[in-house]
Amino acid sequence: PFLTEQVFRSDEAKNIDDAYRRGFSTKYERKKCRHEIGNYMRSTTYISFVLLFLLFQMACVDEIDLEAGEGLGRSIFIESKLIKGNPSLVYAEIRRVFDFTAEGREVLNVRTVILENKNGDILRLNNRSRSGLYFTFIDEVATGFSVEVGQAYRMLISTFDEQIFESDWVTLLEAPQLLGARVATTTKTALTNPRLDVYENLPYFDILVDTEVKNYSGEENARFKWEFIQTMRSSAVQGGNYVLREIQDPINLSRFSVGDGTLFPKGEPLLNFPVHDIPMDSRFSEGYNLEIRQQALSKTAYEFYEQANEVLGFTGSLFDSAPGRLTTNFTNITEPEEATFGIFYATTQDTLVLCISPADANFPPVIGSQEAIIAKYEWHLDGFVYQNAPPSWVECE
Repeated sequence: PFLTEQVFRSDEAKNIDDAYRRGFSTKYERKKCRHEIGNYMRSTTYISFVLLFLLFQMACVDEIDLEAGEGLGRSIFIESKLIKGNPSLVYAEIRRVFDFTAEGREVLNVRTVILENKNGDILRLNNRSRSGLYFTFIDEVATGFSVEVGQAYRMLISTFDEQIFESDWVTLLEAPQLLGARVATTTKTALTNPRLDVYENLPYFDILVDTEVKNYSGEENARFKWEFIQTMRSSAVQGGNYVLREIQDPINLSRFSVGDGTLFPKGEPLLNFPVHDIPMDSRFSEGYNLEIRQQALSKTAYEFYEQANEVLGFTGSLFDSAPGRLTTNFTNITEPEEATFGIFYATTQDTLVLCISPADANFPPVIGSQEAIIAKYEWHLDGFVYQNAPPSWVECE
């Protein structure tokens, strides 16, 4: 049965992040900025591990067509995206892949990372939070670099060993508007003791969204990607009462949340579409917000994440049967025979904040200690704890 809908649109949570828009003028905003970059680092580490398994069983498509195991001596993995906001934000994470093991990859520092538009304007990604991760907040007035829906962009990367990688030109897509979100209660079989291979039937929340489906041109329905940030209120946290964490790792998200709107009737809103599920546990005992971020994907980017999901499977295993080919929109211009794997996409972002009350979760027991939060949810609290509610926080009605 559906619970009472508790949906709130937060202007401060709109676009890439409320902290980015206001120039990090508060301690909260500076922390939230570091939180965003940290989340991206965790998510790209996760997806690069998925790609390592893909490399073992498949060739790549686009301009590279290799049998598994060929041309991997200096293979590069790149994940990058441009998010239009105020300001806009561009990321790129770069890794070197040597073999098919987790140890056989390393972050890669490069000579230059450049975002280019069709006008010939370029923007260097000068900030680096750690090795291999580059990002820049785009001040369009100061840089003269415009970020507009419908315009084409590409990534250009040069390494210290004189290789040049470039993405295909991709069009910045406008994410359709989220119309609402709600939770539905359900029961799911979950692995509760991995060592003993014990499964139990547990109560879950299914997260369902209503959304428009038209892309910016209106020519066809959009393809979607959803990302999530959860905020939990807990009196057990030392130094504050609110903990933020993005649900973007294999513990909490066993599949990338994507959907193909082209499979549905053209122009008709998509209703009650499942995008995520969450165990009904003590994280809801004192108050809980889920920020849903909706993005639009190109066909290539959608296929990239879908192929990653095929590897993960519904159980989240990286050792399920892999698809036969891997989509990529990057090319090694200097040495085309060297394999290059990765994706670049560009999109706007629409955001809703969903409030789930203790009553919705049947009043689960309150978490007794900060140590219990860390042990239960593996939430790293350093830097993401706030004494007062973050600006995006909403109370349930």
